[in-house]
Amino acid sequence: MDGREMGVAPDLAGRDLDLLLAFRAVAEAGGITAAERRLGIERSVISRQVKALEERLGGRLCQRGPRGFELTELGEAALSETAAVHDLFARLNTRLGEARQSAGGALTLAVADNCMSNRAARMPQLLSAFMEAAPRCRFSLTIMPPMQIRDALRSRQADVAVMGEPFGSDDLVFMPYFSEDFRLYVAVGEDETVPHISELRERGIGLVVREGERTPAAALGLRLNLDVKVNASGLEAVAMLLATGRFAGLLPTHLAAAMGGLPALREVRGAEKLGVATRFGFVFNNGCYRTPALDRLFEVGEQVYTA
Repeated sequence: MDGREMGVAPDLAGRDLDLLLAFRAVAEAGGITAAERRLGIERSVISRQVKALEERLGGRLCQRGPRGFELTELGEAALSETAAVHDLFARLNTRLGEARQSAGGALTLAVADNCMSNRAARMPQLLSAFMEAAPRCRFSLTIMPPMQIRDALRSRQADVAVMGEPFGSDDLVFMPYFSEDFRLYVAVGEDETVPHISELRERGIGLVVREGERTPAAALGLRLNLDVKVNASGLEAVAMLLATGRFAGLLPTHLAAAMGGLPALREVRGAEKLGVATRFGFVFNNGCYRTPALDRLFEVGEQVYTA
């Protein structure tokens, strides 16, 4: 197949569901090799399934482009509709679970990578209470940076998340419960004084910014005439770069306090007014079907966060 018209595709049938699910795994993983690890199925089998689906649909679904693995227009449409089929089965399983008076089915929760050390997140209490309230639910937990969480919610790889407010994402619903305080930190040695904000450039200190950050970090670099030298993926990457002593950066107060074994992180003098607070809570895709398991998680969250 070379992406040209292949004729009229036949109507899909129930037997094509396995082909669609295999293609979805390839699309979400970003290639057949990655899908092999996810599914535990040999590449040759997955490749045959994708090729068979392309023949059924009458066109190419994916290809290698300038940026690597890419979906074609037909592939994007097939992935979207396969996600809808996934929702249909989730709804069916839910209805059957309701008949058994249980919050059954499956639920995947994604949590922002910095929540564990934030006591306000109450993650152990939330997870324990949910598993007790929904013992029949097949529960999965994944930890990832906020930008990846947004992609996971949109592609239905995650049903719900605990993360910061997703600004500019009209397709995501946000239910706030707690906050996270950010301050401008720098690492100092035992014999060093904590620099004033006006001394950072003189000391050769640049600014590290977290990928996708909406805090005023980038604007702060311009305001202080500091070079944004590094773009870090995740807050632990920011903390690790701060520990080199070459950078200043915004970090949650709880994470800075928890970074044991690294050079001391101290709030930059004169930068108190630059601190920001980010609201955290549940985030889910507005287009997804709300299962009883998801509603049960919200009920538990209300109890845990308002106690």
